[in-house]
Amino acid sequence: MAFRRDWIQLPGKVGKGLLSEKKVKACIIISLFIFVTILFLQNDANVYLRFSGLSQDSTISIYPDYGEGFSESTVLKKRVSAISQKQVKIKLANLRGLKNIRLDYDGSSEIVINSISFGTRFFQIKEWSQEKLAKYLESTINIRSKGITNEGILFKSNVDDPQIYFSQGAVNEVRELNYKPYKFIELSILFSMILSIILLIKSNNILGMVNFYKKYRDKLDRMFSGTLQGILFFSLLIVFIISMHSQLNNHPDELVSYFAAEYYTDHWMPPDLRDPTITHTFSVYGNSRLSESSPYYLIVGKISTLMTYIVGGGSFFRIVNFIMLLIMISIYLLRYKKHPYLGVVLCLTPQLWYIFSYVTSDGWDFFISFLALYQFVKKESMLNKVLRESLCGKNILRISIISLLFALIFMAKPNYYVMLLLFFFILLFKLIDSEKSQRMAMFSKFLIMLSFVLLFVGLRMIPDFVHYGTEGKSAIKAEMIEATAQYEFKPSTPMNEKYAGLSLHDRGIDIKELLIDRRWIELSIKSFMGVYGYMEFYASSMFYSFLTFLYLVIYGFILYYGFTAIENRKRMLFFISQILVLLSISLSIYNSWFLDFQPQGRYILPSLLILAYSTTLNKKIYQNIVFKFILTVTCGLSLYSLLAVGLINVV
Repeated sequence: MAFRRDWIQLPGKVGKGLLSEKKVKACIIISLFIFVTILFLQNDANVYLRFSGLSQDSTISIYPDYGEGFSESTVLKKRVSAISQKQVKIKLANLRGLKNIRLDYDGSSEIVINSISFGTRFFQIKEWSQEKLAKYLESTINIRSKGITNEGILFKSNVDDPQIYFSQGAVNEVRELNYKPYKFIELSILFSMILSIILLIKSNNILGMVNFYKKYRDKLDRMFSGTLQGILFFSLLIVFIISMHSQLNNHPDELVSYFAAEYYTDHWMPPDLRDPTITHTFSVYGNSRLSESSPYYLIVGKISTLMTYIVGGGSFFRIVNFIMLLIMISIYLLRYKKHPYLGVVLCLTPQLWYIFSYVTSDGWDFFISFLALYQFVKKESMLNKVLRESLCGKNILRISIISLLFALIFMAKPNYYVMLLLFFFILLFKLIDSEKSQRMAMFSKFLIMLSFVLLFVGLRMIPDFVHYGTEGKSAIKAEMIEATAQYEFKPSTPMNEKYAGLSLHDRGIDIKELLIDRRWIELSIKSFMGVYGYMEFYASSMFYSFLTFLYLVIYGFILYYGFTAIENRKRMLFFISQILVLLSISLSIYNSWFLDFQPQGRYILPSLLILAYSTTLNKKIYQNIVFKFILTVTCGLSLYSLLAVGLINVV
């Protein structure tokens, strides 16, 4: 089937077709309004808890029961200071299904609940008086005494895990409050702000002046670029401090990653998973990072050993991740004029910076994908030289290096396979667009690349074949999961006794309940924007709401410039890239629904790379000062999150 050259054309000089520039703008604006409406009209509420009297810093935890009991999968936690913080705001996701609420405070022997109120993002609708607090917070566990003071209700405990339960009357009152009028007011204000911005842009009162006078635009461009560079430099400094001074296992799954890297300090080959000396490397799920195909842990172990030898002591397991972030930021700082798209990769979220502060293969997978993407975009890269030039010894070497990057992505976590799909389509279109006389030569180069990829993957499989023979690694992994996993995570455990977050689809949980009631969307968005520790330390709700708005605006710019690119092929690639972004998100949803409920933003970080590539298809986006300004503001907020939420709590 031949591709139509006129499937999407612009009016005027470019031509007439199915999608005009005005239609693209209208679609983006309408989609933005629909998304914001859905976001604001969810069946949720915010709990405003004011407190005092903490004897030391503590963690406030609210456990909502949506009909399946209290679970760690639905807990809402806030780390609070005994000195400064006097209020926390926590969101309840599913009011209709709310059955009970439990309040825990850890790390402090006492707390005074000054008041509890409920409302929307910006309005506090109902506040309980002292009398109601005493009535509604009547049931407790591990609380030594309870009393009324001038400030509120005082709870004292001399044991771990103090628990305060809301009465059924309290839960009913929370559920039956009428939040909708206030949500409509918020929505109306937000829509008015959006319309005002659109009208302001349309009238050219400000933006017209900026774009008309080139000297102002150039000055602003230099200012925003310099600001981005400064922010990235300080983010690198903060990541270094976290990596050097935070305790081991303060970060997601770091301990098992550390054990895997430690194994390679005095080994070169992967072990047999049945070796009793590596039992300690298995997680509660019965998985060992030593079973992964990625060479990340070997590299970390060997570089740590080398650094210890050079320095004469200390632990350097985290230095590899920091070096990878240093390389990526250095490439941007040195090449930002030619490769501004790297700002979209590196400046949108602090969660990306955070994964390079501790031992995790997520950083390695992202880094390798970053280098591979750079090969496609840079005009004078090894890949583009190979595609332009004839085959020779030097180009065979280049092909082998590029193929190694592809093979390493293939050995990475499955959520990075979307990058291989993106690369496949880019190469496919290069083949289609090449001259007929050159197609066979280019196709031969692709076959050589594929052969090298299979060679590298095959070499990695040799140790596995030596260990497991015809029995197969997958069978041994399943055997070890059953043998080493904790009871609630074993495959053989009855479903009603398994960990509550496993196999939600098989438990009858539908997609709406997964995404809304169990807060997959909310938790994934927040953890993509920056959540630290073991999903413990969150920024304020206002921070996430504002950053969500900025993300929507940025994505609106990306959509507009992507679908209004002049070349037909670039529009097709842009459309495919957006499908791959959705696929990346869908893979994370699939994992949480069918396997293990883990709504974590790090699993959709590959979408950053895909979005960044899609901006290279119409580079006019980087001439837009408003886009650069919003990108700079987003990067600044990311730095705030890493410093004020991440560094403060994990170090």
